[in-house]
Amino acid sequence: ATKNLSVFENGKLVSTTKSFASMDRVILTEFKYSYKYIVARAVFGALIKTYLQYEAGRQLGQYGALAAGLVQFALTQADTRGWNNLPKEYQVARVAMPKSKKLQLHVGAQSIDVELGKAKNAIVFVRMPTATSKVSYNVIKL
Repeated sequence: ATKNLSVFENGKLVSTTKSFASMDRVILTEFKYSYKYIVARAVFGALIKTYLQYEAGRQLGQYGALAAGLVQFALTQADTRGWNNLPKEYQVARVAMPKSKKLQLHVGAQSIDVELGKAKNAIVFVRMPTATSKVSYNVIKL
């Protein structure tokens, strides 16, 4: 959504975020390791379910085959995990806790005032799915 965030304290730039991790690379690595097992499990499951449907039809007739087909349909599901909902990239910046307990974040064309509250340390988690979306954030007090 944006190259980086700028962190300001009392109008002065104190830090900018830097890339920490690419989720695309994490997912690609995970997928590369597990793909052959996913395919093997899907093929094996389809073969077993098809054989059971065949046997149900042979032993119980067309209604048995129909019932087994419905069971097979109900048990066969695609992997519908939403990888697109995950952040594309994680960025990080570290700044000293300001005495005012306030920071200002510049994210693209947006500017956000962040109240850190009464905490010794805090993590500010910022989410911006697209360049045109509104920025949201949470302050995690430590």
